[in-house]
Amino acid sequence: MAVMSFMMHKRILEATIKAAGMSAGSLPKETCMSIPDQSSVRNLLLKSLPVEAFEMLAADAEKVHLPTRHVLVESDQPNDHVCFIEDGLASMVATSVEDEAVEVGHIGYEGMVGSHVVLRTDTTPNRTFLQVEGSGFLVPVGTLKRATAEFPTANDLFLNYVHCCDIQLAQSALANARYNMHERLARWLLMCHDRLIGNDLPLTHEFLALMLGVRRSGVTNELHIIEGRSGPLAAMSGSSTGKNWKKSPRDATACRSGNMSA
Repeated sequence: MAVMSFMMHKRILEATIKAAGMSAGSLPKETCMSIPDQSSVRNLLLKSLPVEAFEMLAADAEKVHLPTRHVLVESDQPNDHVCFIEDGLASMVATSVEDEAVEVGHIGYEGMVGSHVVLRTDTTPNRTFLQVEGSGFLVPVGTLKRATAEFPTANDLFLNYVHCCDIQLAQSALANARYNMHERLARWLLMCHDRLIGNDLPLTHEFLALMLGVRRSGVTNELHIIEGRSGPLAAMSGSSTGKNWKKSPRDATACRSGNMSA
């Protein structure tokens, strides 16, 4: 499994947060917006909730802008809120006692950040931050717990979501152990595409290298392999776009099973 230095990853995040004038877990107050009604939200979990459960969450929720690399869940620290992402992409990273780290999951508009609280667990060793900027609804953990206690259907929905995340993690472990780099990269890009609205993937080669634990040149080489099989991938300002992802699953389909495609 590809790993990267956790200290390097941490320094990059802390430098970005400091430059933006934020602390981990905080957001500028001017970014707060009101929450819409259930019919107009994009988040698939919120749209699937019973109306009464949604209204309970909405009463205490606030919509916020989520800048790139903003930390939503810090490792081994209780979080005050869960976040239902409306657009953008969050990345969950696991670390070892040797300070090695690897990305273990993505969260987009299909789910929520902080799902460990559904299992009545206050903390998690994993860290979750924004990989692609967007927006989301922050809901206090206490409000979520009250909703799951009062509405069994809502509780079942969140538990099913956590189970789907477990299946996705198992498939990722299988892909890392059994598939080569360009197949894993194709799968990773398709997973990002599933969780973003539209076809553009605003992901730089540097960030792909950081997440896969390889050099930037390694990502470029593997993208060329995918392009050779699926046609050229457009590049704008150092980012990858998804105009050809519908033609490229051949490299990723086998190791993409269990994906929570929207």
